[in-house]
Amino acid sequence: MGIPTNKGIRRINSRRFMHGVSMIEVLVTTLVLALGILGTSALQITGLKGTDAAHYRTVATFIANEMADRIRANPEGMISGDYETNPDAPISCTPISESTINCNVNSCTPSQLALFDKTQLTCGHVRRTGDWRTANKGGVTGSLPGGTLSISCGTSGCGGNTDHTITVSWNERADHEGQNTINTAVVLTITP
Repeated sequence: MGIPTNKGIRRINSRRFMHGVSMIEVLVTTLVLALGILGTSALQITGLKGTDAAHYRTVATFIANEMADRIRANPEGMISGDYETNPDAPISCTPISESTINCNVNSCTPSQLALFDKTQLTCGHVRRTGDWRTANKGGVTGSLPGGTLSISCGTSGCGGNTDHTITVSWNERADHEGQNTINTAVVLTITP
């Protein structure tokens, strides 16, 4: 018996058949990498939208709780219905009404304190010195896009010991382009 040899097998020049294969591999790899980066970018944008929504909800919740605390701290203003807001005549922040007294530095009646509280949480925290009516940092209008603050007590009004419903609402983007918005709200009801 003899040892088999490769004499009858024709050798194929592998170099000739492999010409251009590495270029195709590079193109496919680049395509897969580009799709992965696009997918990651879409996830990042969706995550940022969720972060904005959570931030706005946190700010709105803080403002609603702050208003609830202020209403509880001024029982005379609460009982007399001074905290109720008129949905047809929202609080104006430009300019802040001259009838609003800065209760941080002046003595105020319960009605004046209620107006000050509503103005401060709608228009922003006021400064303690200088022309405080020009301060417009924070508050519903400065912290939330299209933000509004309303306080209602049902059909009978806010007099007496009725429940006060505090609503902080704002506009939120419904799509990535920001073309469509939805109105979102935090609602808090307090019982005297």
